[in-house]
Amino acid sequence: MEVKTYLQEIRNERLEIRQYEERITELRMSLLPGAIRYDKPNVQTSPDDQMLKIEARIDEIESSMKTKLEALVNRYNNAVKYIGMLDSSSHRMVLYEYYLNADRPSWEQVARRLDYSVDRVYQLHREAINKLNNIIGDINGTTE
Repeated sequence: MEVKTYLQEIRNERLEIRQYEERITELRMSLLPGAIRYDKPNVQTSPDDQMLKIEARIDEIESSMKTKLEALVNRYNNAVKYIGMLDSSSHRMVLYEYYLNADRPSWEQVARRLDYSVDRVYQLHREAINKLNNIIGDINGTTE
């Protein structure tokens, strides 16, 4: 796998984990009691079954998220190691900022943060990816 693809997958996996977290929050919120209506008779319709289903779904999502998170941590640590192989701090900063920053910044935000033009950030990115490809070649998804 090419370096750029490897780094992009880290960026995408972070988003996927964030989506899992949001879904778990939504499901937990649905477990909270709703408003009480006094204008209708109080008839209980087995909410326990629905609650059990929701709790099972939360457990399922948490299990998937844990597996993905473990893989992400491994991939992230490898990426830090690979990026650290670059001699230029400018190249390292661009790659760290764009691919490894939890905020998932746009290229424009990276440029602002590093005080470069967007074109310069693109140039540094291309150079960094090319240098990393030359240093480590293709990355197998199960590297170390």
